[in-house]
Amino acid sequence: MEVTTHSDGKHPHGGMLAVLRTLEEVARMPDFNQLELSEVFRMENWNAFQNVYGDDEDPFANNDRQVVNAAWATRLKESTNEIDCVTKTLEALLNVAYELQSRLESSQKQIIAANLSKGVKSLPDEILAKVFQIAVWWEEDVFFAYSIFARGTRQAVWLSQVSRRFREVALGTRGLWTTLTSFCSKRQLEAFISRVGPVERFHVSLHISHSSEDRAFFEVCRPTISRWATLTLKHDSQFGYGARYGGCNDRLEKLFSLFSEGGVQFPMLEELIILGDRSDPRFGGLLPAAIEAWAPNLHTLRCPYFLPSLPNPFPSISTLIISHPISLDHFSSPMRMLLDLLVKLPNLSSFELELDDAHRWGEYEMLPVTECSSITSFELRIRDMFMLEFLAEGSCIAELMKAARMPSLEKFCILINPVGLGYSESECMEWSRWTGVLSQALFPDHFLKSTRISSVHYKMLYDSSDYKLTDGESKIPLDAREVQIPLNRILHVPTMVLSSFIPILFTQDIDGEDGHTYINGRRLTELKLIGCENMTSAHLKRTVESLELLGAWDDIKWVVVQECEHLKFEDVIDVVGEQRLQTFC
Repeated sequence: MEVTTHSDGKHPHGGMLAVLRTLEEVARMPDFNQLELSEVFRMENWNAFQNVYGDDEDPFANNDRQVVNAAWATRLKESTNEIDCVTKTLEALLNVAYELQSRLESSQKQIIAANLSKGVKSLPDEILAKVFQIAVWWEEDVFFAYSIFARGTRQAVWLSQVSRRFREVALGTRGLWTTLTSFCSKRQLEAFISRVGPVERFHVSLHISHSSEDRAFFEVCRPTISRWATLTLKHDSQFGYGARYGGCNDRLEKLFSLFSEGGVQFPMLEELIILGDRSDPRFGGLLPAAIEAWAPNLHTLRCPYFLPSLPNPFPSISTLIISHPISLDHFSSPMRMLLDLLVKLPNLSSFELELDDAHRWGEYEMLPVTECSSITSFELRIRDMFMLEFLAEGSCIAELMKAARMPSLEKFCILINPVGLGYSESECMEWSRWTGVLSQALFPDHFLKSTRISSVHYKMLYDSSDYKLTDGESKIPLDAREVQIPLNRILHVPTMVLSSFIPILFTQDIDGEDGHTYINGRRLTELKLIGCENMTSAHLKRTVESLELLGAWDDIKWVVVQECEHLKFEDVIDVVGEQRLQTFC
């Protein structure tokens, strides 16, 4: 760059550049970050200030309207001009500094990107392929979690377009291309199938529509049917609300008829997923009687917002996952349909049930006692639980738990997501009391007769990502509420696992059996506190005191504390004792 100088060899703006050099020297000072800049540059340190106000010469300090002497007025004008020049200089410096800062940050990002690229280049192809597979699996899980029908195929395509090496690795990773959806074009389907080896299993997603696209899809994918591992069907609620209207049943029958044409078999099909519509889930569907014949190894049935019906028992199903509102509506009784389904699954061992509207009135519907003798694991998730609106008698969840009998149950997990936590101290007290009433409904009298339950995991978790405390609720501390668990209803369970965002107290309901009655000598001996994010040592002490008050603390031999960020090791030792504390992390 050409630099203009005076005849004496000096730069014409040397003084200004000196300011720049001084600033840069200051920035390189080793203790720069420890300086209090506002103190260093306070007004009293400026010559412009001292020149005008240094000798307490301010004639306007006392708001006196007096004539000032000419020398002071001159100094004021000179200092004002100096500060104007300083301001302009600083503004120019700041603008250029911001521009330079942006450029430097851009270069830093390029260095980081280059290092990352170098890091990826250093990975062996087999490790890179595993990274790709994890990325695709993650996309599939996110899609399913949000009930989006088409499982992930985009990630695999994107990865194959990044670079020549990425494309070679992606095309050589056969597991990336095993998802086939009816939203793909014929060309895409053929490309995916060609990239999969001869033994990989496929994951198929199909939209249940009223079009000829289904047959076109099967024409391309028919050669792969024997290797389908999962099949996802998405029913569009606009085409009917189940058996009453015939839409869903009729469509399922036609769809399954395509499956069975020419004696097609699905020997590797392990999981059938039927997705409903959460915004309008008032339908079910009758699965074909021949389903067991063409899918003999089907063992998992997953139905978010869709209640299936079975014409015959389906003995191969061992896992059932249902998400649905259970309150009575104008179309059907979801609770009765659910119990009818359980009867048709004689070998069901794992049952996951996620419910909406569980607190609502079930209109005292008389549900038949239903024996589910093969279930050993039951996970119950109750969404959007309005505790203050819960009905102790006649609520959907209370009636369902009374009717469903699981004598072989070994593991019972309960997850409650409450909403509406109360706007006053009295409402918080009422809210806490209703947690005990709900617990009593979740552990009905016939539950007390179970002799095989080894553990109960009770979770009361507030999902802050979905719900925010209102202003009225936020004024009440969280520990003004509590979870009440009737001890006499779980005393025969050896291990109790608790996860809660508020304190936990053990109580005894007045309608239950004597709290000191054990079944075959079994009693609660292990207490686990896992993920109690707000629990303090004072909260833990209240929990222990509630057990002491009921005479059960002496039976507790082991205590486990995990992921409770406000609990310190020494505080836990003080409350539970060193001998009882089995794990702390």
